[in-house]
Amino acid sequence: MVKCTHSNDREIPDSSSILLHYNPELQGCAYYFTSHGGRIRDLPSYDITTTKPDIHDCCKSFPEAARSGTTYLFLWFDPLHGHCYGFHIITMSEGRKDPFASAFLYMETPPNEVFYDFSCQFEEYALNRELMFLEGL
Repeated sequence: MVKCTHSNDREIPDSSSILLHYNPELQGCAYYFTSHGGRIRDLPSYDITTTKPDIHDCCKSFPEAARSGTTYLFLWFDPLHGHCYGFHIITMSEGRKDPFASAFLYMETPPNEVFYDFSCQFEEYALNRELMFLEGL
């Protein structure tokens, strides 16, 4: 059974409309993959059982990164050109949802390459949620 998850996606706003709803300090994020900087689509609620990766599959073990009350910043950064395309504030543990959700919500098409420190689980996470978005990779 195919489920239509994007029938209620937002229309892409005019570039001037960002001023009406753009508030990085309040929203905790700002992305500039498009001229208007706004969301292109909403993130659906996925009916996928999530499990923690097997310790043998992924060696990410930094318990201090998940301390309660710690805030981090997730950046989309192009090291070749030295340009930051945007950010969002992470108030809980960083995870594979951070690059996936920001790419899906704010990019018209996914990037060809993503270098991320949790890539051992990022690809599976993304493909299990939005295969059609990522099929061009």
